[in-house]
This record gives sequence, structure tokens and C-alpha cells, in this order.
Amino acid sequence: MYARPINPSDIIPVRGAYPHRTRLPAVPGFEGVGIVEAVGPGVSNQMLGRRVLPLKGENTWQDVVKTLEQHTIIVPNDIDDQSASQLYINPVTAWLICTEVLKLTYGDTLIVNAGDLRSDESLHRSQKSMDLS
Repeated sequence: MYARPINPSDIIPVRGAYPHRTRLPAVPGFEGVGIVEAVGPGVSNQMLGRRVLPLKGENTWQDVVKTLEQHTIIVPNDIDDQSASQLYINPVTAWLICTEVLKLTYGDTLIVNAGDLRSDESLHRSQKSMDLS
């Protein structure tokens, strides 16, 4: 793993929440970006050396994370590691809030009050991409 953000959802299990999902002791972290260093049986060697997001990645606050090929997204070269490492949880959540929960469409107005910095930024990007005011 080359970059891994500290997300509020990473801290919750450290404090003992989600005991059904995370058994302590455990390495925290749900997001990050890294380079594929090895592949298992049935996985193309073309994945070697590729920068990827390990979706459904857990324990990303360590140097090596093992995940399934279908849970990886190749990161384009024009996205830096820090930005890529934060592309999973907050942006997807913001997009789903706008499109699935609020069912916003082009031209609607979105007002965000008392959000944290990452969620505000993700909602703002969703707002711009959907042409919301």
C-alpha cells in the first residue's frame, strides 16, 4: 500500500464498535491505493505492477493487503496516490445519497449543513457533476 487515508470509519472499529465485523486486535483501514506485487491462481500477470484500489479492502493501514481481483479497480496514471486513496468511501457515499436517497436530478438544489471536510468535498463534487445548484 502506497497511500491510505485516516477516515472516521477507520476509527470506529478501533474503539470497539462493529464487533460483528471487526474482531480485535485488527489492523484498521478501509481505503487505500497500492501496487499489485503478486497474483494468485487464475489471475492475469498483466495485473502485476498496476496501481489499484482494493475495494472491500480491510486492514489497509499496513504495507501488504490481500484482496480478490474482482475487488480491485485500476487507478489511472493521472490520479495521484493521495487522491486515489480517498476515492472509495466518501465519494461513492455522496453519489448514492444524491442519486438514490435524495433522488436529485440535474438542476436541483443541494444544501449541506455541518458536514465534515471529506463529505462536504465529496458532496460538492457530486453537486458539480450533476449540475446541481
